[in-house]
Amino acid sequence: MKREDPIRRESHLRSLLKGVSWRILATTTTVGIAFLLTGDWRSALSIGALEFFAKILLYYVHDRVWQLVPRGGVRQLVGREVSSASDDEYRESHARSVLKSLSWRVCASSTTVIIALLWLGDSQVAFAIGGVEFVAKFVVFYVHERAWQALPRGYFRRLLRKGSEKA
Repeated sequence: MKREDPIRRESHLRSLLKGVSWRILATTTTVGIAFLLTGDWRSALSIGALEFFAKILLYYVHDRVWQLVPRGGVRQLVGREVSSASDDEYRESHARSVLKSLSWRVCASSTTVIIALLWLGDSQVAFAIGGVEFVAKFVVFYVHERAWQALPRGYFRRLLRKGSEKA
């Protein structure tokens, strides 16, 4: 039996679009960090390209795993009362976005360190790239999550329906 919960759960389409928008933003950030630390555009672009393809799948999986964490679960974990907002008013809490950001950063920065290490063969530079990336992208990811929260769930489906009706 398929669960009907369109407001509280993000659709696969929304997760995919979030993944693509994040990858573009994140890869650009990684390329910039790698260039600043290596001074080599070729290495920076290569690390960015490898990261782009590896992490698009990883991000999708990460976002779907977070769909398994019940809404209000983070607030209950820290002993805060869960509001009884209607489905139309529901948004993820800031605490949930922070924990989601932290878990993603651990996964993603570890992947970047591995990619940089394999490409450069220099563990000191690879860990420097991963360390700078961890801090910079933690903030950028949080902002990305909050921006997506500003878009109502179902927005892209409605947009696609309008486009198909015009055709």
